[in-house]
Amino acid sequence: MDSDDYACAGAHGTIAPQLDEAYYDDRSDASDDETKGRIKFPRSLYGREGELSILNGLYDELTAANRVDSADLVSADSAEEVRREPSTTQLEQLDGSADSISSSAYGGSRVVFLGGYSGVGKSSVVEEFVSGCSAISARGKYTVQSEEPFSAISQVLRSLAADISSGSDLALKDQVLGKIGSSDLIAPSTDGDRVLTGTFPSLTPLLGSQQRDSSRSSSSANMHEIKSCLRELISIVCGCLSKPLVIFLDDLQWADGASIDLLTALLTDPMLRNILFVCAYRSNEIDEHHSFFSLMEKVKGKREGSESVEQMELFSLSSAAIEHFIADSVKYEDIHQVAELAEVVYQKTMGNIFFVKQALDELVRNNILFYDVMCFEWRWVVSKIELRDSMSDDVVSTVKGKIKSLSEDIQSMLIVMSNIPNALDVSTLRDLMCEGNSRTFTDGQVRAMQHEASEEGMLLHSKREKLYVFGHDRIRQASYECLPSEQRNDLRQKLARVLLRNTHQDKEWCLFVAADLLNGIPDEMKNVDEVVRLNIRVATRAKRKGSAEKEHEILREALRCLVLSGQAWKDYHLTLELYNNVIISEHSRGCYDHEEDAIDEVIINGKSLDDKAVAYLHQLLAFDASSDYSKGLRDGVEILNLYGFELPENVKPSKTYFLKEEAQFKLATRRGLYNTLNDLPSTPVPVIPIFDCVMKQAAFLSSDSATKMARILAWKAIRYTAKHGVDSDFTAILSIYCCILAKEGNVKDANEIGNVALALADRIKDHRKEQYAMTKFRIVATVTCKLQSFRGAAETLLECHKVLKFCGKTQPSLGAALNYMFAIFAAGCELGPLIESKLVLIEQFCRTVERTSFLSVFELLHQFAVNIRTTSSCELAGDIFDEGDALAKVEGNGRDMLLRDISSCRLQLAFVFGNEECMKLMLNRLKEYSFNDNSNPRLHSRLCFMGLSAFALGSKEFKSIGEKCLQYFSNLSKLGSVNARPVHLFLLALKSPSQQAYEVAIDACVDEKCVHLEAMARERFAIYLEGRDPALSKTHLEYSYWLYQDWSAHAKAAEMSRQYSWLKNTTRDKARSSTTSRTQSTMSKDSITETRKMSVVYVANTTLGIRRAVSVKNRRKTVSN
Repeated sequence: MDSDDYACAGAHGTIAPQLDEAYYDDRSDASDDETKGRIKFPRSLYGREGELSILNGLYDELTAANRVDSADLVSADSAEEVRREPSTTQLEQLDGSADSISSSAYGGSRVVFLGGYSGVGKSSVVEEFVSGCSAISARGKYTVQSEEPFSAISQVLRSLAADISSGSDLALKDQVLGKIGSSDLIAPSTDGDRVLTGTFPSLTPLLGSQQRDSSRSSSSANMHEIKSCLRELISIVCGCLSKPLVIFLDDLQWADGASIDLLTALLTDPMLRNILFVCAYRSNEIDEHHSFFSLMEKVKGKREGSESVEQMELFSLSSAAIEHFIADSVKYEDIHQVAELAEVVYQKTMGNIFFVKQALDELVRNNILFYDVMCFEWRWVVSKIELRDSMSDDVVSTVKGKIKSLSEDIQSMLIVMSNIPNALDVSTLRDLMCEGNSRTFTDGQVRAMQHEASEEGMLLHSKREKLYVFGHDRIRQASYECLPSEQRNDLRQKLARVLLRNTHQDKEWCLFVAADLLNGIPDEMKNVDEVVRLNIRVATRAKRKGSAEKEHEILREALRCLVLSGQAWKDYHLTLELYNNVIISEHSRGCYDHEEDAIDEVIINGKSLDDKAVAYLHQLLAFDASSDYSKGLRDGVEILNLYGFELPENVKPSKTYFLKEEAQFKLATRRGLYNTLNDLPSTPVPVIPIFDCVMKQAAFLSSDSATKMARILAWKAIRYTAKHGVDSDFTAILSIYCCILAKEGNVKDANEIGNVALALADRIKDHRKEQYAMTKFRIVATVTCKLQSFRGAAETLLECHKVLKFCGKTQPSLGAALNYMFAIFAAGCELGPLIESKLVLIEQFCRTVERTSFLSVFELLHQFAVNIRTTSSCELAGDIFDEGDALAKVEGNGRDMLLRDISSCRLQLAFVFGNEECMKLMLNRLKEYSFNDNSNPRLHSRLCFMGLSAFALGSKEFKSIGEKCLQYFSNLSKLGSVNARPVHLFLLALKSPSQQAYEVAIDACVDEKCVHLEAMARERFAIYLEGRDPALSKTHLEYSYWLYQDWSAHAKAAEMSRQYSWLKNTTRDKARSSTTSRTQSTMSKDSITETRKMSVVYVANTTLGIRRAVSVKNRRKTVSN
């Protein structure tokens, strides 16, 4: 091709490709933004190198720490095992008498509190940090508008669930799902699964659960359940990740109360590992009274000394940083060229990066800063004064000006979005924009508008969730203010209508936002009945999600609206429902004064006793809270008399009245009343919860008249139930009655009623787990343990502890745990590392919930286990528990009870080690205490060693104590108690020593696997035989030596080996351990009683109408009772 081919007639030059330097001028590659007059801001951070360095350093420390932990825990089978069975290192961290966790326990997690004013760039710093270290992360953000509970935490969990269940890492998904499936707490179809999916529906695919509609769930999650389950889930997820998880929560100054409570638990959990929490907040919007300030103080207090918490404050950028930012924004290599512009902008914005961007945008809109398409550069040609005057002093006004420069459709879209706190999908946003609008929009049009708004810097696009959100809260605020105030209420109503139509499982937030929108309009514009019904519905949903605060807030707003409208009680059932919900909510929050007003309103306006039942019940429960049991009992009797029960108003039943009621009840039981109860249908009976409450008031009072009233109340409640059906609270009444009978020594009747209660409790185990566990706990601890094996009862008590702890019932859960431990000790189980590790975990739970009285008893038992293993001292003054220090911290009844338990443990040590002086001292202490206790395992051990010590001393001074204890166990033995029989026979052997008596006692210990009592009985028998049959004595000593080892009483075994040096040469395979199997004895036939024949007796259970075959050994006639 010739050069002439490019020639054009009448034109100079050519159209051939240009090879001059202008062709390669970079400035000619002007971006589309610049040609449209937009500034394209650089994405780099300016002036934040120090903050990024701190964050990266924390992350590197965490990565290194968890790399070490992973090596230590590689043999753990599951995340559950890691949490429940701590390593030796963790036990050392948790062990001891310190009131707080060792600081190193927090080595596997970090917390960063990131403060700063709005717009300083907190989010940008965290995003840059996460991007730079390639961390696995999840983000949530709170808004100033009212939202559903846990909104930001829900966003975090939604993101995690999506990344794991739908991500490309199939190995991670399989590992997480496998660990969840093996978890006792949150596996599919467990209560924990129900709690998590009900509170956070987006977790459903991750948990492998079936989709369920939480609105139809009949049970509510309490905060303790949510805390336990979420900690479990996060622990599992973090345990499966190769790198630490970063959870970023933004704008925590707007977090709801439920979120603050949940976050406090997560941030103070020492067992969470491989995780970094970054909590951002506006430091100028919180003070020392703010809930988030309290959260920070608690977290810093718990983690004090661990170097695992960092508080950072982001300040505005320096003038130099702003100068560099502006130079890069307008693409000037020489920063001195922008010095004048940067100086003016800095003075206006004080270095706030968000404000700087808006100021530059405003200068562009006002054509003060413009892109010169001829020179391919940004220019300004005005003075400093003109620059300053061209920028608004208020950033919101600046943003509003920018919004108004956009199309009307985009303005309308931004206004709609500003009224909704949640990120909106396209279809929902389209519906909201079309409601009441003459124009309609397609999904494509909405997407295009969102994209354009994003190009203008109004919205940001979340790649992870594929949704658009406001670029900053000030943009949301400006968008909201763009609509005239007189038009806002109409818009709220329209938006609420759309949201209510869109409410379903995946969009539960719509219900909360709709209620907030309608609550925000003036009362005269509301349909009061409709708004009240909606608020009741939303409050119920909030309660099911575990947010008592949100429930209370919504109910109070509904009540305010109803009362001010003058329509209260016009719709009787609606008003009654609302007031009853308010009463329950106020009581659960401890607001008894506010509750009282609502109670009075219902009592005055209620049409029937059943309609007033909730009010009456909570009127009585308030006395429980104030411990005014006498007043509660009197008022309770007065209320029950309104139902026609004819109880004595002075709550002091006469002898005639009591005998009459007793005769009527006995007549009813002879006619098969208990069997009738088992066949009755379950149905709500409004008066039964009142009976339950009044009985508890009576049971708390120790007077004879109160006890009689409690029995009368139980009789009337049982007979009333036989006519009207079984209410779910009825089992509580039976369990209290059962405890009363057991305390009076009527074990046979208590056991029969307890069996009825347990059978009925099975009906409520799925929907009233707390009530179910409380019923079982009371009955097993007071009655079942008297007759059935401690080993079996211990497992039941442990399960009750877990359920009650899961339900957030701290006091009874610790009571169940304490009875579990006393049952383990009374049964003679091995007091080795497994029991000690359980004690450590329970002690830590006591510290967490600040229950020092329980903590002292658990530490006491722990110290006992350490003493029996390591020292022959009878003093309880070790690293874990010190008697003097512990007693100095308590006073009154608490001190008396602790001294009783200390004395009981020391007496047991004294008997084991043969310390007669200590036995005498402890017996003199314990003889002043009652021979009764609601905790039968604790009572059993105390009376057992009081009796054994009294007979072992052989002193007339203590003979009466021994006889009293002997009588106690004799009575239980006659009733077939498997726990009492070995003790009873051992007491007889000590009281009247003989070979035959000891052999019978030892056989009983073997039968019931009472290793500790068998060891002691054989040792005492060996001493008895020393001058009579040395060979047999030696054999029993050998057995005793190894049985003490089985019990973990290594200090006692060591003492025996020092006293009898030949024991060191014995081997376990020659000795018998009743913890494994009953091997053949090496003793001669002449010295061993021939195995006695077995006979069968039938024990009738009148409760269930069956007879149970029980094998027992024929006792020697010479062994007296």
